[in-house]
Amino acid sequence: MDIFFGGRSPNETTLLVEPGNAEELASQMTKLIDDEVLTKRLGKNGKKLYLKRYQKKTVIRKTLSIYGFEGAQSKDQKKAA
Repeated sequence: MDIFFGGRSPNETTLLVEPGNAEELASQMTKLIDDEVLTKRLGKNGKKLYLKRYQKKTVIRKTLSIYGFEGAQSKDQKKAA
């Protein structure tokens, strides 16, 4: 599997499973059930990634950039200035 949506590398925020591979899926699920440290690490890293990528200001800035408004500011940004 070449594609993942996580941190810098697989196993930072995700456990990868080949599509359609029920045995591998069951194995990864069992790993999460059995390894509390791994589960907490994945959750912690996933939360950090979410907060970094999907904060309101970040999403607004990226959306404005897509539509060619790189210099535009959101209401929140204007209030802070």
